[in-house]
Amino acid sequence: MDEGGGETSTFPFETWHYRYIEGVGENIDLEFVDSCQCGDYHYTIDRSEKDALLRVPGAGLTQWESMGMAKKADRFAGGNMENLGKGPNSSSEGAKEFDRIELAAKLFAPPPIKFTDLDNFISEHKILSGPPFPFDVRTDFVKVTDSTVLVPITVQLRNRDITFVTKDGVSKGVANILIKVTTLTHKTVQSQEDTVEVQEPAELLEKAQDRKSVYWKALPLMPGLYRLDIAIKDVNNPDHVGLYGSSLDVPAFHDEKLATSSLILADEMNLVSSRDIGEGSCVIGNTHICPRVSPNRATPVSFKRSQQLNFWMQVYNLGSTTPPRAMKQQ
Repeated sequence: MDEGGGETSTFPFETWHYRYIEGVGENIDLEFVDSCQCGDYHYTIDRSEKDALLRVPGAGLTQWESMGMAKKADRFAGGNMENLGKGPNSSSEGAKEFDRIELAAKLFAPPPIKFTDLDNFISEHKILSGPPFPFDVRTDFVKVTDSTVLVPITVQLRNRDITFVTKDGVSKGVANILIKVTTLTHKTVQSQEDTVEVQEPAELLEKAQDRKSVYWKALPLMPGLYRLDIAIKDVNNPDHVGLYGSSLDVPAFHDEKLATSSLILADEMNLVSSRDIGEGSCVIGNTHICPRVSPNRATPVSFKRSQQLNFWMQVYNLGSTTPPRAMKQQ
């Protein structure tokens, strides 16, 4: 009744109810609609979007429209965000539109940054006061849907660049990492921050200096051009900070067009259990594969003859065609 009452036909839709969402509020209802009927549900603030008969004259009428107290054409005359039509509770729906806009703004707002010092290095371009913290970065692109691309970001640290503190026979290095993706208008689209710890037995620390540690995170993004910024701080040496900034051109994977994901080369590759699909570090779908990272884009990764080489890639819209049969002329 709060959407006008009456009867209509709808596209597939789901309403998710949350008792509480941090930073958003209590008793939150989110509506998802599959308007293409292809299994691609998307969040919507327009509750009339699920009405399959919205544009059909004389069909899918609200309670007042069926009683002749309103006209369906009036739905599109007011310039409102929703086209629900008149009903018993329609007088209070106009003010609620702003509530739904505010709810969407809170849902899609980036989380607050905890590592504000690293964020200041990125946003204010502060000059480093100590020796730079070097690290290597690799980005890949994997199709999720027609409008969403999974962007795995791999950050590789060398143990010899991390400051270790030894206590009780264990040497531990700690680094804070902030990843920030922004649009060309400086709007934050995604942000991710984590603390990475590297532990080695004190007696083996010297041998472990030549090893490398990898941090991996996959971010969902829409196709488009972004800026990727990464800041890393050595917790045991606060003046040891590293910065990385680059453009990030997320490709569009169109329907019915042959395309491929990034080609990932790695030392190890294995399938994960069904309960770990899409979860954990270096897991894409049902495969665990951690990319080998080159020091720069101009230098490709290399493998020795004694090393195992694994490669991973997805191919989209691959099909086979049958050549036409030759026709005999009579």
